[in-house]
Amino acid sequence: MNIGGDSSSGARPLPVTIEPRAEPASVTMALATQMLPLVRRIVADLRVECEAWRAAVIRYDTVLAAPDAEMESLVARAARRDVKRHAAEVDAMRQELVTLGASCRSPRSGRVEWLSVVDGIPARLLWVPGEESVTRWEGRDADVLLDLDDADEDDPSRS
Repeated sequence: MNIGGDSSSGARPLPVTIEPRAEPASVTMALATQMLPLVRRIVADLRVECEAWRAAVIRYDTVLAAPDAEMESLVARAARRDVKRHAAEVDAMRQELVTLGASCRSPRSGRVEWLSVVDGIPARLLWVPGEESVTRWEGRDADVLLDLDDADEDDPSRS
């Protein structure tokens, strides 16, 4: 297969340029600390909404566990809509953090992380609710990539 054109027509294929993947922006501790007023509000709302999502999942499971349950009953459809609505809210709040270069992989604890480089080492800056500023980080040797996809609890986007 010829990307960018059909070689049988005699037309020259269009050049395909593959740009190098942009590295995530590195956030400093000072910048992360400046973001905390907004991050605190987002995380507080995220924690509440995540608990509402968990409660909605339990209600949905309870509805489906009833002896006379039908997947398409009005009650089951309403419960499923409730789960999806809360999941969308959680995802939207997580996306708000992403726009700040942050992520919250654990809404129960409220732990927020920013990708950074500290002393030449790829690192995550860490903050949890109750801390006044961002002062902690964890890193790995430069030869080991940080595992960015390792979620440590349920993910509502899978609802």
